[in-house]
Amino acid sequence: MDKIFAVALNLHDHNTYDGVYHNQRERETRFKHNLPYHAEAYAHQSDILNVSDYRLNDEFTEQYFKKPDDAILAFTYTFGGIRKSKEELWSTILKGHDEIFNYNPKKLWDHYYKDNVYFIDHHQSHAAYAFLNSGYEKSDILAIDGIGSKFRCVFLIKNKT
Repeated sequence: MDKIFAVALNLHDHNTYDGVYHNQRERETRFKHNLPYHAEAYAHQSDILNVSDYRLNDEFTEQYFKKPDDAILAFTYTFGGIRKSKEELWSTILKGHDEIFNYNPKKLWDHYYKDNVYFIDHHQSHAAYAFLNSGYEKSDILAIDGIGSKFRCVFLIKNKT
């Protein structure tokens, strides 16, 4: 069985999971939503924060988005989550995986997989989580979110699983 290292490259709620340890960055940074969004919630720290500060996103990407030699790298992303590091990622870790930008899931379980890199759309991950926890065997799924990797919503029809 292959080991999987999972990473969420989003603007908020950064986390990683390696099968043993779930690293929720907000527990360490104390920011529920990583900057620059919701900076007003941290007004007491306004002397060190501003709405154009993407340091937490950049630091997270640099520290945690790595392709392990002995595991599959599984990830989702939002465009904002990789805004500053997109070019670097595509010339290093994700080199040769340009298709990810054009990935368009038609079914809930569609995915991109090549050279131990596994990717699903950001909204597809929301839809899968909702479905797996619903208790239903079949269901239409509508996932709507503020921002994603490509779309703001995705609709998956039950007969097209």
